[in-house]
Amino acid sequence: MQKNLRLNYICELSYRILTILIPLITTPYISRVIGPAGIGDYSYTQSICAYFLTIAVLGTELYGQRQVAVFQDNLEQRSKLFWDLLIFRFITIAIAFVAYIWLIVIMPAQYKTLFIIQSMGILGLIFDITWFFRGMEEFPIIVIRNLIVKLLGILFIFLFVKTQADLNLYVFSITAASFLGNMSLFFSIHKYIKKPVWKKVEIKKHILPSVTLFFPQIALIAYNYFDKTMLGSITKSSVENGYYEQASKIIFVAITVIIAAGNVLAPRIAKLFGQNDTLKIHELLYKSFDITFFLSIPLCFGLIGTASNIVPWFFGDQFEKVILLLQLFSPIAIAMGMKNVIGVQFFIPTNRQNYYTLSIAFGTFINIFCNLLLIPKFASMGAIISSVISEYLLVGVALFLARKELNIHRIIQKSYKKIISSSVMLVISLLLSQSLSPTFVHSLFIIAFSALSYIIILLLLKDELLIDLMKFKIRKK
Repeated sequence: MQKNLRLNYICELSYRILTILIPLITTPYISRVIGPAGIGDYSYTQSICAYFLTIAVLGTELYGQRQVAVFQDNLEQRSKLFWDLLIFRFITIAIAFVAYIWLIVIMPAQYKTLFIIQSMGILGLIFDITWFFRGMEEFPIIVIRNLIVKLLGILFIFLFVKTQADLNLYVFSITAASFLGNMSLFFSIHKYIKKPVWKKVEIKKHILPSVTLFFPQIALIAYNYFDKTMLGSITKSSVENGYYEQASKIIFVAITVIIAAGNVLAPRIAKLFGQNDTLKIHELLYKSFDITFFLSIPLCFGLIGTASNIVPWFFGDQFEKVILLLQLFSPIAIAMGMKNVIGVQFFIPTNRQNYYTLSIAFGTFINIFCNLLLIPKFASMGAIISSVISEYLLVGVALFLARKELNIHRIIQKSYKKIISSSVMLVISLLLSQSLSPTFVHSLFIIAFSALSYIIILLLLKDELLIDLMKFKIRKK
């Protein structure tokens, strides 16, 4: 069963953009209607809910995707695997849901309603089978099904969320869209599996490998969400959490393009690993690093240069502090891209998840330590500085662990020309941002002109990746 990597990348990229672009479409409206405090309340409660969502699936998403990729061409094996994991996930989700109900009981009254609404997200995991379609490399199905549901979510927000009092409706729209999106995928599953033989369902053999992948997942979730949880718990300020939420939202949209490659390449690398094709795996990884630098370095420099022009019109006057936060946060885009290549594309598909767990755990420890030092004094700014420091140290540990398999010098060498081009682009974007008023049209002009300057300088430096891309386009014509 041969899949088209390019088509899958486009579909995965579309899905990633879709899942974060939709909140961005609504963000200018929600920022003004709900305000920093309301957004902060949602950010804080959602960060806690994320821990339960991760515990509920117990590592089965990564494990299931990897195993389905291995059994792509074996109907019997992948069918049995699907039903085994579906039952296993039902049990773990039920346990997590009971624990979540207990959390609601002990939480302050201020947050109870938000936690109750978000419980739908945990129940929706029962129907979440995206791991299966990712393993089968059937990314178009995921995109099409979720597109319809998420567009309905946008419509709901603009029709019913009108004032600060509608925060609960806003959170409901997000959670309900996710729930319906998960359910919709079940309509296509019958084409890929056989009916279950309940007597042959096995759960025990999947526990250990799932738990092995669960530890890096829970460490990753803790790493990604502790900032919000600690920021809310230490400062007791919904507003500061609101500022942090909006800055991080822009960053995660910016790296969507990069992370998409990881989800597409991971099942392919798992398959190559099963075939013991080490040479091909390394070839894909070095190419992936090149693409990551090509995208993440200008994203970092570009966000620093354009933040002062984008934030005022996008978020509104109440979020002026987000300008500085976004500039401080921008360097994390490069580190997150590298982490994705080493962890998601290399460690996990090649059964080196213990390395992935170790690097994430180290990053989490550094993040918590820095948060405890910096959040009490600098609030949201301290949380962002902690994230950037821990992300780069995490990547350093991951590169050290992979040093025997990957040539670190060859990886870093691919970044030089991108850094030079992005530095020139940064100067241009800063000058334009200071000269032009913060409007949508001006921001588009700054981004387009800056991106053009980046491409031109890369061409002058004869960047291999860009030249290869242009040669491919010419051949296609």
